[in-house]
Amino acid sequence: MNQYIYTFHKFHSIFILPTKKSINLRKKLLSTMIIE
Repeated sequence: MNQYIYTFHKFHSIFILPTKKSINLRKKLLSTMIIE
């Protein structure tokens, strides 16, 4: 349960942070989701 919450917050912060790094991570994440 804690692991799930931790992962959720990790991904959540990636989507919220408007930094260049997070944008790249978001694109990577989205492209991975689309491929699957």
